[in-house]
Amino acid sequence: MAWRCELTGKTRQIGHRVSHSNRKTKRRFLPNLLNVTLMSDSLGRSVRLRISANALKSVDHRGGLDAFLLKAADAQLAPRMLDLKRQITKKRAQFARVPEWRRRMRNFHRGRSSSSGKSPRSALQQLKAPLSIKRDANIDWSLRRKFAGIGAPMQILR
Repeated sequence: MAWRCELTGKTRQIGHRVSHSNRKTKRRFLPNLLNVTLMSDSLGRSVRLRISANALKSVDHRGGLDAFLLKAADAQLAPRMLDLKRQITKKRAQFARVPEWRRRMRNFHRGRSSSSGKSPRSALQQLKAPLSIKRDANIDWSLRRKFAGIGAPMQILR
């Protein structure tokens, strides 16, 4: 097993052992490696790692394994950690997806329409379109009340 931290890439260093007579002989400075199990918040599972004590402090300082991996440069991570980083970014992207109607509402309030160059009226019509519902469908009426002040984008179809 290599003396290398899986998160920071910290590895052994070469130096001299200096005697009283100033005679120099080669020696290795090994990193302070620890076997730890850290929890990934996004993936919801634990990960066993061999990391340096310094990396453990850095993970704690950055707010957890996920935050550390997302900020870390790919060059210093071990291949196993790169794979974990990809899994975390993929999982976070799934959680970050905003529903289409919510994104359109946000853009409408900001004065932008998803169709560039069209009038605000067509933007409002486009905004209404995906929120049309049938009368017998299960409706979250709190949404209808919430959006009633902006031209009632939720239409009831017969």
